[in-house]
Amino acid sequence: MGMIDRRRAGESEAKGAPSRSMVTIWFAAIALTVLALDQLTKRIVAEHLPEGARWPGPEHPISSVFTFTHVHNTGMAFGLGQGRSMLFLALALVVTTILVVWQWNLPPEARLMRSAFGLQVGGALGNAMDRVRQGWVTDFLDFQVWPVFNVADSAISVGVAILAWGLWREGRAEHAAAQAKSRLEADPEPGV
Repeated sequence: MGMIDRRRAGESEAKGAPSRSMVTIWFAAIALTVLALDQLTKRIVAEHLPEGARWPGPEHPISSVFTFTHVHNTGMAFGLGQGRSMLFLALALVVTTILVVWQWNLPPEARLMRSAFGLQVGGALGNAMDRVRQGWVTDFLDFQVWPVFNVADSAISVGVAILAWGLWREGRAEHAAAQAKSRLEADPEPGV
């Protein structure tokens, strides 16, 4: 780290902005928490619910709304692209690499975006681990009106939603700033 970089880091920390190492730890903590929860829940399902089985059974009132249903998914989200597990593994690794590099280049203050990336990376790695180890992804959350999914899928979806909202919000702020600038350029001395 050069003298100028150290000085900038010191200025950033003095102003209350988090350091690069702290935001990287935040990103990694989110990704690793998602990965751990995903793998733990899949292990519990694999140990206690045979493939294709549902719990609770049809006699339980909640089963018309929600069950744990053990499914092997060789496709992607929502069961699309069945039989292409290795293609989706490669895609997950490419996207993970892009998100890790992108988060590294975000300003330290971009906590929301970094959190979104952490959710997506943790989810992608959770499903990638399944594909490497088993050749399929274990899905088990079944709301009856939606394809069966897992914790990793949920984290990816929430991360994408946060990312989209953050980009939309950023776009609105840039648009408002551009409008204010054009109004100022059109009338440099308002009220005169």
